[in-house]
Amino acid sequence: MNNSTVPESEPLFDESEAEGFIGKHLLVGVTRCTRTGEVIGHEQFHGEIIRASRKDGIILRLH
Repeated sequence: MNNSTVPESEPLFDESEAEGFIGKHLLVGVTRCTRTGEVIGHEQFHGEIIRASRKDGIILRLH
């Protein structure tokens, strides 16, 4: 991962490292909550990473 100084509001993203993720399989878990923090649902998605960039994020082809 790139160790350069980045403002805290901006997540770290290393373009060259992200290229190595293309073709890998990713499992994503999402927990949905109310504004008060009460959990109202869970979802999971999985797929192949087809693109990854700072601009677009991580793009999956869902399975």
